[in-house]
Amino acid sequence: MTRLLLLPLLALFLLSTLGVPGANAWGREGHRAVANIAYGKLTPKAKASVDAILPGLNFTTIEDASTYPDEISRTPARAHTGKYHFVNIKDSPVEGTCGALDLGRDCPTAGCIITAIAKAAFVLSSTDLQKRAPQYGYSRRPIYDRCGNRLPGRSRTTKSCSSSTASASSTRAAPAPTQSASATDSIAPTPPAASTNPAPVDPPATQTSTGSAAPAPTTTGPLPDIDIRLKAEALAFAIHLVGDVSQPLHASDFKKGSNEVNVTFEGAATNLHSVWDTRVIRKTILTDHNNNTAAWVQSLLSLPIQVEDVTGIRCAGNLASGADIDKVVECASEWAQDSASMVCKDVYREGFKLGVDPTAEVGAAYYEQVKAQINEQVLKAGLRLSVFLNKLLN
Repeated sequence: MTRLLLLPLLALFLLSTLGVPGANAWGREGHRAVANIAYGKLTPKAKASVDAILPGLNFTTIEDASTYPDEISRTPARAHTGKYHFVNIKDSPVEGTCGALDLGRDCPTAGCIITAIAKAAFVLSSTDLQKRAPQYGYSRRPIYDRCGNRLPGRSRTTKSCSSSTASASSTRAAPAPTQSASATDSIAPTPPAASTNPAPVDPPATQTSTGSAAPAPTTTGPLPDIDIRLKAEALAFAIHLVGDVSQPLHASDFKKGSNEVNVTFEGAATNLHSVWDTRVIRKTILTDHNNNTAAWVQSLLSLPIQVEDVTGIRCAGNLASGADIDKVVECASEWAQDSASMVCKDVYREGFKLGVDPTAEVGAAYYEQVKAQINEQVLKAGLRLSVFLNKLLN
């Protein structure tokens, strides 16, 4: 079942905030905190892999990558990635009906955050994208790098490379060029300017309309190394979506993740989704940490939460690789269900009056009640991400 759900994702990477305005889970501060927490807990090998992948889309830090999916989902060309930032688990919290994930019902064939996490994991953990993705026009393991030099571990025979940009070292992959219309066209990388991000690349489809593998064109030229931009985008989505799935209202169908629940917070008209995404976090940083985001992140690390007690951690720790799609879907489903259970218990807690007066202030009492839960969810997302990336990149 999960493999069928993944077919559309395998045909089109990547990954939203379903056309729902304002659904950007945690906002900039929260996502950067999740990334920061995870990075600090990576193994040396996983950290080195992250550092090598980030330049593929000109990311300077893991925090930069964490907000990229929200940024591109606001552009016409990548608006389709919106639906991958959430899962619409059917619920009605004001009536006491909490969400119970039904993957077949709640995650349509177009995909959701659960299958999108699995797709990102698959791409990120793959060491041979050409072998796994013949749609690029290469059906066997790469032998040559982009300059025609044989890759390490094979014959030392090299082909000449006239480009002055060719590097004598093959230990670091540079950004690959956008693939031209013909698989037999020459490969001539043109590194993007350092000040701008290159346009993300959506690979062509891997399946036909019937679900069978698409025929792979052939090439007689040297095989390119893995497109590092695709890896960088997969990393950005893995970072971002593990954060998103830990925000309760990204696992709730009720009123579009509560985007349609109008409230007032700190005197400003907003909606309940935004309160949980950004407004509580920003108030916490301002009032509890003198507007020092780094101090807030440090305070999260001191919370009395043990990594082994976080829902879904054991599942992530038992992953063999991102290629085990069903297992990744199982882990992401655990994370989503954990978030869905909070919608009744914490978001629509006792005393929260829905729709009585949309201009009524979500006051200090509610803020104090949910602040701790939001802080814990950000920390849990960071811990989940660290274990997840350690398994994928080790």
